[in-house]
This record gives sequence, structure tokens and C-alpha cells, in this order.
Amino acid sequence: MHAVIDIGSNTIRLNIYKVFEKNFTKILTNKSYAGLANYVENGRLTMAGIQKAVSVLYSFKKIIDNLDIKQTLVFATASLRNIDNSYEAKAMIEKLSGIDIEIISGEEEGRLGYIGARYDVDLQEGLLIDIGGSSTEIVEFRKNKIIKSTSFPIGSLKAFKNNVSDILPSEKEYQAITNECKKVFPDKSLLSYSKNLDIIGIGGSIRSLSKLNNHTNSFPRSNIVITKEELGDLTNFLLKDYKLSRDAILKKCPERIHTIIPGLCILNYINKKVKAKSILVSNYGAREGYLAKYL
Repeated sequence: MHAVIDIGSNTIRLNIYKVFEKNFTKILTNKSYAGLANYVENGRLTMAGIQKAVSVLYSFKKIIDNLDIKQTLVFATASLRNIDNSYEAKAMIEKLSGIDIEIISGEEEGRLGYIGARYDVDLQEGLLIDIGGSSTEIVEFRKNKIIKSTSFPIGSLKAFKNNVSDILPSEKEYQAITNECKKVFPDKSLLSYSKNLDIIGIGGSIRSLSKLNNHTNSFPRSNIVITKEELGDLTNFLLKDYKLSRDAILKKCPERIHTIIPGLCILNYINKKVKAKSILVSNYGAREGYLAKYL
């Protein structure tokens, strides 16, 4: 068995996989909504944030030590990449937890997300979008080859922290997130991607939106498609009725109560530029791509 730990800005996740040559099956998952992005002050991860990460890693280490794990792989994304004290925080977390960590670049995160998603979704050409806690990756691929991969410094938790005062954003705060997207996603960059392609969506925000879409439309849980029209309907539903949207989120994805609408706003902003036909939601992503790199 192999263990992969992903230190993200919103969640820290442990996945255990059973490996068969170049293939694998996920057999266990454990996650903590550590919210490391909330511990960033003046561009630096605070000591409280470092201690939070160490605490979660230590709890994961106890799980790993009780299993027959052949290899443990640990990587960090924007949680440690997009801070001013990256090296210092990484060294401190490694020292206190006894776990080695690799900080991957945004472009590499996008590439790994695509490699992982390919194990789950068969699509020859399109875009892959990964909305994380503090960054968003967009990858264009064609004939199973990556054409371009770009990382942008905005994610669902960061957008919430910067713009929202309550649990759910008001329409005015939703517009504020849209305005932040305008600054982070230059038209020149987004418009350089091909139009009218399907999107593979990965990351907690998009997976949670898929759960809500299936819930509001009475679709089976196995449905992985969100059409352009359904995305518009879901946006209207979540923004127009505070109580109904809150209740639906609490029922289907309570841990995402504060980040799902900011994540939706980011997705909508991108999709208005790239005009995707539909979104295919994958349960695999960067963690599986990172594992595949070592098989």
C-alpha cells in the first residue's frame, strides 16, 4: 500500500492506495479542514498555522504507522507555495512532524491534476480546472497531451477570506469576488484558451457543486456532468434564497458551507471566458497524479 498526503490551503488529506503495477485503487481517505489559508498574516504562515499543520500530519502519521505502508508521499500546494516564508515554514513543519514535504509549483499541480483525472475520466481534448483553497489551475489538453498549464493565485477559501463577512456571501460580496477574479485572471490569459470545449473539474469546490447539482435536480449520485444550463440554475438557486441554499449546502456538503459559493463564482468567471459546453467532475486529481509519478 502507498500513502499520499496533500497539504492544501483549505484541507489536508491522507489517501491510502492499493497499487497493482501501474494502476491503483483508493482504499482509505482521511481529511482535516485545517484552513491553513486562514493562518496567513502579512503574507506569512503564522506559528499557529505551522502548529495546525503539524498536528494534522502527526495524526495522519499514527494512521500510517498502523498500516503496512510501502511508501509515504507528501506534497504541499499553494498552502506553502504562495507565502513569503515558504522555506522557513516547510522546514519547521518537517522538523516538528518528522515528515519530508515537497512543495510543487502551480504548473506542476495542474499537470498532476490532469494525470490523475485521466485515470477516472476519458476525454481526448478539453480543459481541466482545479479550484483549490488558495489557487486555481487551468490546463488545456489535446490528444492526451498538455498544451498549457497555468496557476492563478485565487481559490475558494482565499476569496471567502478577502470578500465575505458572513457565512454565505451576499450578492454584493459575490460581485466583489467577481471583481477580484477580474484582477487575478487577465483577459489575455483566459482568452488564450480554446473555446467551446468540455471541462474536467477537480478539487473539493467543484465536487461539492456536483453534489448540490445532483441534489437540486434529483439526479443519481453517479452523475458526474454539470451542463452550462445547470450551472446557471445552480448559481441562481444559491444566490437568490439564503435559507434554501444554506439548508441544501448543510445537507450535502456542510464542510464547504463558507467556500462553495466563492468557488462557484471563480468557476463561473472562468466559464464565461472559455464558454465550456459542460463540466465532467472527476474524483481523482493531483494526489493520484503525484502517486502515478512514483509508480
